[in-house]
Amino acid sequence: MRLALYIVGAAAVPAAVSAFVQQTSTPSARTTRSRNPSKLFSTDATFDEKQSDFIKGYLNKHHADLLTSFATAFTELGVKQVKKNRWSGGSFRIAEAELVDVSGDAITLDVTVKERNEKEPRVERVQCSLDAEVIKGAPMGFKDRPLVPPQKRTNPVDRFVRKMNRLCLIVGQPEVTGKLIQLAIQIGGDKVGEVKSDLYLNQV
Repeated sequence: MRLALYIVGAAAVPAAVSAFVQQTSTPSARTTRSRNPSKLFSTDATFDEKQSDFIKGYLNKHHADLLTSFATAFTELGVKQVKKNRWSGGSFRIAEAELVDVSGDAITLDVTVKERNEKEPRVERVQCSLDAEVIKGAPMGFKDRPLVPPQKRTNPVDRFVRKMNRLCLIVGQPEVTGKLIQLAIQIGGDKVGEVKSDLYLNQV
């Protein structure tokens, strides 16, 4: 059974994406090829420059709030926000986050923070692992999910989206996951648009 995944609403995403995130079947031995007929994007072990720029441009333009949630849930800035606001709400605020670098292992964010006793906002650069767990002391409301199992010969775009989708579920934004799947199809994802019958649908 194959189920094509397209941009879907929040109500339809979690079960399908949970299956997608938890994929454990052995990838096909065939050579991975880009779906893009112009071969603009590669499917080598790491992202090429065009893939990286495309990912950064898309997420910064359309999902800045998601990136801000990542900074809050997975970095020390979230802990600092809780501590600073414990006695005086609004003393410390994570205003926004910009994705400045992306790899198969982590994303790097420039996070704008505002403190009450400082005249101007400042930017702090932080790194967030794609296998991140909610940092101890972060604000309430985030729930960890199982890690994406390692797979051999996985297309790096597919692997990146699986891991990003897990992070989306942790911060409570399942509606973004279908859009990331569509993004992957555009930039050279291989099997990212399919869910197979041998997946563990109820693992997450």
